[in-house]
Amino acid sequence: GVRAGQELCDDGNLLAGDGCDPTCRIETFFFCEVDTPHPDICRELCGDGERVQSNISRVRAGFDRINACDDGNNHPYDGCSPTCEIEDNLGWECNDNMSATGTPQSPRSVCGSNCGDGMRTEME
Repeated sequence: GVRAGQELCDDGNLLAGDGCDPTCRIETFFFCEVDTPHPDICRELCGDGERVQSNISRVRAGFDRINACDDGNNHPYDGCSPTCEIEDNLGWECNDNMSATGTPQSPRSVCGSNCGDGMRTEME
């Protein structure tokens, strides 16, 4: 749980897909913060247009480290917030841009206004 030697991260487990791989290297699309003396906290990058499809980190440590959306920017009021949360309280909805078989067509989230919800966005 604490970095030593050549470790680039140490989240206290040997799971892949949670930001820090079993060889203590930071995984693609993640960043890790040192939380000494506790294990590192790894989170998915936000604003890069890539969404990790793993659910491993959703159950670890009791909180969500995977972005709810990622539309490739850090602009507010476009459906996906600068912290990669869906701005549903502002009348938006986002999808994972998945095919009918569940395969990502693109990792970038597609967000649009939710017509009929009583909230007017720029798109309506």
